[in-house]
Amino acid sequence: MIQVTRQSVITRQMNTMELPISQEHLDIYDTVGDILVQDAFPNLDKEQREFLISGITPQEWNETFGEDEEEDDGCIGEWTHPNQYIDDNDSYHEENE
Repeated sequence: MIQVTRQSVITRQMNTMELPISQEHLDIYDTVGDILVQDAFPNLDKEQREFLISGITPQEWNETFGEDEEEDDGCIGEWTHPNQYIDDNDSYHEENE
């Protein structure tokens, strides 16, 4: 665990969050620059990843955008292939062409 400090893109305030990562891993992520945060730190939750990207804390996020609820992208199901999808009940479907 290390203390990471980032400047919020919303408030410009310096924020610190304790994250379960190593300093070496963070230094590599900050240096390389072209790796997705979810690939670099798959163990972090979305709030921790957002903090690394933007410096926004969960509190700032909620104050600015409202409470984070279950996301609904408006899609009926998840497409796995042009003729196949998994619906919101995790049921597999195959459409006829």
